[in-house]
Amino acid sequence: MKAAQLLAASLHLTKAQIKSRKLSPSTAVKQVVKNLNERYKFCITMCKKLTEKLNCFFSDKQRFIDEINSVTAEKLIYTCAVEMVQSAALDEMFQQTEDIIYRYHKAALLLEGLTEILQDPADIENVHKCKST
Repeated sequence: MKAAQLLAASLHLTKAQIKSRKLSPSTAVKQVVKNLNERYKFCITMCKKLTEKLNCFFSDKQRFIDEINSVTAEKLIYTCAVEMVQSAALDEMFQQTEDIIYRYHKAALLLEGLTEILQDPADIENVHKCKST
């Protein structure tokens, strides 16, 4: 961006110098102006490409941050309790009953604790449904 600004300033200065007749539009001057103009256009094109890439990067980064922020402690507790119940149920199906009652009880306590901290009545109702099954 800085290069484009410097090139633009050079082009404006050249234009002003030619207009005030301090600089004559000779072949050499025209060639230098043409070269400055080409470099200016190239810089602008590169700035646009970089801006596009940065916008994509920040957009992806924001989506990632939003995804992380959507994981709450309540969701983690609920997921843990559900996985605990599923694991205990599978063990119960295959007659591996050594600590099933403990795991069911621990999952029930986690769900009970969730009902105490949840704010949304629909979420509380869903936890009660989960506890009753």
